[in-house]
Formats: sequence, C-alpha cells, structure tokens
Amino acid sequence: MGYIIYSFFIMLTIFVTYVGFIWIKYGILPSISYSYYELPKKLKPLFTLFCWGFALPVAIIGITLAEESIWQFLAFFASGGIMFVGTAPDFKSETGNDKIIHYVSALISVIFSQLYIALVFPEMIYVPIIFLLSSILLILFKRKVKEIWWIELFAFSSLCYTFALQIFQ
Repeated sequence: MGYIIYSFFIMLTIFVTYVGFIWIKYGILPSISYSYYELPKKLKPLFTLFCWGFALPVAIIGITLAEESIWQFLAFFASGGIMFVGTAPDFKSETGNDKIIHYVSALISVIFSQLYIALVFPEMIYVPIIFLLSSILLILFKRKVKEIWWIELFAFSSLCYTFALQIFQ
C-alpha cells in the first residue's frame, strides 16, 4: 500500500504546484486548460505534464482502491480523460482534432470521476452531490465567475479529497 501513498502525494503535489503557479502568475483563467495559451512557448509542455502527472497517479490509486468493485473501470476513464486533455491541449485550433478530443475528454473525465466516487464509495455520495450542486450554481451565475475554472478545480479536488479519506482512514 506504500505506493498508493507515494502516488497520492505525487498527484497532490503536481496539482497544487501547477494550479498554484498558474493562479499566482496569470490569475483565475477561464479554465485550467486555458493556461496552455498563457504559458510561453517553451513552457507549454507543462500543461501536458500536469495532466499526465496528475492522471497517472489517479489511475494507480483509483484502480487499486476499487479492486473489489465492479465499477473499477471508471477510474480508467476518469484518468484517461485527463490524459487525453493533456494530449490535445490546443482546443482553440480550428484544424485537426484537438478541439473535439479536448472537450469530449474533459467531459468524460469529469463525469466518470464523479461516477467513480458515487459508485465505488457509496458512503461518500455527498462528494459528487456537492460537486453537482456547486457546478449548477456556478453555471447559473457564470456572468460573475469563471465557472469552468472552478468546476475543474472542484472535480480535481473531489478526487483528491476522496482518495485522502480512503487512504488515510
């Protein structure tokens, strides 16, 4: 089980470091993915490294914690979605498939991460419910906030929170 703890701290460190760096340097952006466009050319690969660096530990932890569950595969889709987001970072591009891959993968990641939490850990159903209600409120008041940034932040955080409770309980 030691590798799960290491994976968790790697995942958390990558998340906090990247999002913190972006937040400090560029402020709250329309989305975390938008940071790809804010970064100078030589630093653009950081976005892909962030996605993969977060998603790989998610897969390792999620699949391991769900070994007894028929819903284990949801961790694969949640982490795979994040990896594909990082693989197709140029979502503003009108040429190629980056736009569709990015948006579909982001949606898959968010949906499957919340389904994973709800179905693998039914005692934690409150996490996806809070996520859903918060997301709805953000969308309703989108004129006042950058809702996608916060929805993404809540989705990432809900996985971190769930894993922390499962690992350290």
